[in-house]
Amino acid sequence: MDVERAQEIFDSKAKINVYLNGKEIWIDKVDPVKRSVNVHEINNPNEQDTVTVDKLKELQ
Repeated sequence: MDVERAQEIFDSKAKINVYLNGKEIWIDKVDPVKRSVNVHEINNPNEQDTVTVDKLKELQ
């Protein structure tokens, strides 16, 4: 995934399925300068992680 698509997903009101290492995540913040995102697993909002956007996969 690229940073532009990550930002589109973050801004979207629709639920878009995004995965990190096979686990469904929610994007909390996009940092276009660092090309990274803050995310948390759908079922575990207390454990946040920061990863580069290229690690995210979108199922369409």
